[in-house]
Amino acid sequence: MTHLTRSYEALIGCALSLLVISGIPRADGNLKFLLSESFVRAPPFIPMDQVKAKLVARRAGFVDQLLNRTDSISISGWAADISAKGTVRSVHVFVNGRPMSTLVPQQMRPDVAAAFGIPEVTQSGFSVVIRVAPQAQGSVQVFAELQDGSFAELGYPAKP
Repeated sequence: MTHLTRSYEALIGCALSLLVISGIPRADGNLKFLLSESFVRAPPFIPMDQVKAKLVARRAGFVDQLLNRTDSISISGWAADISAKGTVRSVHVFVNGRPMSTLVPQQMRPDVAAAFGIPEVTQSGFSVVIRVAPQAQGSVQVFAELQDGSFAELGYPAKP
């Protein structure tokens, strides 16, 4: 029997709660469950007008997948400060001009590091699911906050 771990994330105010449930096999064939929780301070929401005021035309990432569902929007991709040869401060997601999520990319993307020859951006991947009311579906924009405090809009997949 293998070790089983599940992680659950929730944004609570300006803190990200990470709940990890681990099942460790015991000699009698049952699982011993361990529960741990940690809080990480999430970057604050920034209004769209402040993002647009500091918008620059630089390549800073790409939205690999954008799925609109009935009650949620699922977004995944990568963001890196290519000009500074490093990571971005944060990624900001807006739906219909309203800030809906702010996160720091931490998923492994060795393909991005290899493509640009920048090992520092190996952890440039991100994914987020945003719960929205069906009537709130609409325009999705994703921006990276670069190291110098400016913002760059990410590229998007072509619409079918």
